[in-house]
Amino acid sequence: MSLFGALSASLTSLTAQSKAVNVISNNISNLNSTGFKSTNVSFSTLVAGTIGGGVLDSLRQNVDAQGAIQSTGVGTDLAVQGNGFFSVQDTAGNTLFTRAGSFRTNSSGELVNEAGYVLMGWPLDSESRLPGESGNTTYTRSAQDLVSLVPISTSSITGTASPTTAITAKINLRAEEDILEGPNGTVNLLSLANTNNNGSDIIVPSGFARGATFSVATGTGSTFPFTYGGFAISDDINAGSGIGGVTNANAAFVSAPFVDGAAFTVSVDGSVVGTYTFRANPNANINEFRSLGGLADLIDSTEGLQARISNGTLYVSPDDANSSMAFADLASSGVVTALGMDDAADNFAVDSTGSRFASLTNLADAINTLGNGEISASVLNPTGNSTLKIINVDPTDTLTFTDSLAGDNMLAEFQLSSSQVAAVYEAVANTGKNMASGAIPSDFSRTITVYTSLGEALDLRLAFVKIQDDDNGQVWATELYAADPDAVSNSVSTYKNDGLLSYGTIAFNGDGSLKSISGPIGSPIDIDPAGGASTQSVSLRLGTAGDIGQGKADGLSQFAGQYSVDTLSQNGFPTGRLQALQIDANGFVTAIFDNSLSSKVYKLPLAFFSNPNGLTQESGNAFATNSNAGAVTLGQVGDASVGTIVPGALEVSTAEIGYELTKLIVSQQAYGASANVLRKVTELFDELKQI
Repeated sequence: MSLFGALSASLTSLTAQSKAVNVISNNISNLNSTGFKSTNVSFSTLVAGTIGGGVLDSLRQNVDAQGAIQSTGVGTDLAVQGNGFFSVQDTAGNTLFTRAGSFRTNSSGELVNEAGYVLMGWPLDSESRLPGESGNTTYTRSAQDLVSLVPISTSSITGTASPTTAITAKINLRAEEDILEGPNGTVNLLSLANTNNNGSDIIVPSGFARGATFSVATGTGSTFPFTYGGFAISDDINAGSGIGGVTNANAAFVSAPFVDGAAFTVSVDGSVVGTYTFRANPNANINEFRSLGGLADLIDSTEGLQARISNGTLYVSPDDANSSMAFADLASSGVVTALGMDDAADNFAVDSTGSRFASLTNLADAINTLGNGEISASVLNPTGNSTLKIINVDPTDTLTFTDSLAGDNMLAEFQLSSSQVAAVYEAVANTGKNMASGAIPSDFSRTITVYTSLGEALDLRLAFVKIQDDDNGQVWATELYAADPDAVSNSVSTYKNDGLLSYGTIAFNGDGSLKSISGPIGSPIDIDPAGGASTQSVSLRLGTAGDIGQGKADGLSQFAGQYSVDTLSQNGFPTGRLQALQIDANGFVTAIFDNSLSSKVYKLPLAFFSNPNGLTQESGNAFATNSNAGAVTLGQVGDASVGTIVPGALEVSTAEIGYELTKLIVSQQAYGASANVLRKVTELFDELKQI
């Protein structure tokens, strides 16, 4: 190696070590710079042919190095854990990328870091949707495009209002709740002979005879007929010469065939249930009688039989009027014939349809057995002066009573009208039979305050009443209405302005999950507030509906226990002054207003580069993209490629003082050695010049 080569090599070494010292000094000076990424100087040999020509230096960035995360407790301090970068904008409008996340609000309301760079984010619509996301008509540019980013600024959200567009409900409705009683009529027997009946007393014919039909019809087309009969009628003891020589039901029989020992039996469904014997001195304990009244008492006390006397006539029936019944003399006593209980008009064959009735209890049993779950009945005051209530189980249906006789004779005795009984619950009928009008009390309701386009509060009420609970399903009528009817101008009820905005039915599966949502309540609801605010469309989010396995309990549910409200919220907010911005770990920037409401207004992306070490350094711990770094990709916080955000913390500098000082000592020694070489080469040149 020539002296000139040695001189050149020493000079390259001095230059390289000077640059190393400069880089180390910069690293040390930025020990406390947030998000600073240290730089190293690397060295490689310069070779001219086979002879060394010195050293070549190059800068190596450590942009992809993760700095330690240090908590600050300041909500707008942000640190990145991963490979992502915050997108920022300089004063010239250029987009840069940084890990320096100490942001504060400047005089213009923008969030800026120490270098004055403005934090950039995606603006969100009222549904918290990203730009370009399906349904976002406010910001349509794709979120993958850098131009979709806007400066995070408080000035654009100060004093704003947002109308409600969605109501979310997560409510459990009590499974044990009784259903709303449907349209009904009460059988209240008119005739004096029937007025004081108990439920099991045989109904005395009054203007109608055995075989007459009483029918109950629903508005859905079902008709249920019931036949009056199944009982025997004796001769009238007051008529003619009477029975057994007497004309008084309480007088002792005095003539044939009523002689001591004369007896007869009564059978039900082929089995003898009672034997009755005439005695001048009877023992009632062994079914002995001497008068028609005494006989009636004995038969009535016999298990399986009912008996009564009305206007001198004995009436006898099985407890179940659909059973067969037979009377038979013992030893040809002739008592049955004398009583007139062998009348050929009496037909006591089994009624296999089960629709025959002789008493109010019989009729109630027949209705409950044959009503197919559509109608039901119950005997009121069963021990005396009984009445029978007949109900259409569906409160939204109608009920009609008819009989088979001209002039509605049976209906007159029953004190029922042939006119149709209207539905009890009709959400939009002109009768006002809904929860909104107050005519129908709700089983459960809750008030939620929504907001108009002017930021005004509007109280709405979500109400439920159970209208079906059987093997076919459990169904609730649902209404959404204004608590103050005058607060809206578009009530859908035809009754009057009762504030009703929407209605429908909610059905549940057997496992308590939501099965279906029917009616207008399942579609967006138009609300036209009074007072000049714009009409707004509000969606009512009640959960995921479907059959078992598909329906969920993520909204409305029906489980045993108490009513409960997990969530009843809406996404609007009134006019209010901005108090603060909060940034969460998902990158959402939430505006907190002085009215205690909040709204997600921005979301922060994290930028990703295939070669972050190739980025161009800019002042303020920022970087500019170039072809060496690769194209920028905007990722959502939490994606594996970009990492996560830690709110209330900062990423500290990756420069470490001990390491940097060690490198400085090495560079100093290398610089001094190269200087010594340079001096020696100079001395050799001086020797040559003296030759």
